[in-house]
Amino acid sequence: MPWAWPKDGLQTEKSTGVDLETDYREHGMRMLNGHAVHPSGGVSVEAGLQQMLNAMLMGKFKVFSHLTLWFEEFDRYHRNEGKVVKKYDDLLDATRYAWMMQRFADAPQLYENQVEDHQALSTIDQQRDIDTGY
Repeated sequence: MPWAWPKDGLQTEKSTGVDLETDYREHGMRMLNGHAVHPSGGVSVEAGLQQMLNAMLMGKFKVFSHLTLWFEEFDRYHRNEGKVVKKYDDLLDATRYAWMMQRFADAPQLYENQVEDHQALSTIDQQRDIDTGY
């Protein structure tokens, strides 16, 4: 799976002197060649947040209900004098980077013996409660 990374991923860590992107690569992560950008080339936080919110409202972006830490961050996310408060937002930032770079996502390849399992899981997913996920 290819990993997106933030624009500041090339800044070196004070303690190690290694940048985030290099550190991730050295730990075996398959990093994308460049930092996260919108398809238009920009890195606007506001644009990414608006795109994600619109997709959520249209039911095109969903978060599994058991991801409580993500929802805690989402609930605390706020603005001060019109600007997003960049505090306790690591999961939402990572989600935004993934959203921005979804055009580079790899779809998993299903083998013949997995196709039936996948179809069965899809049927189960369609039967789940929209609010609880169960």
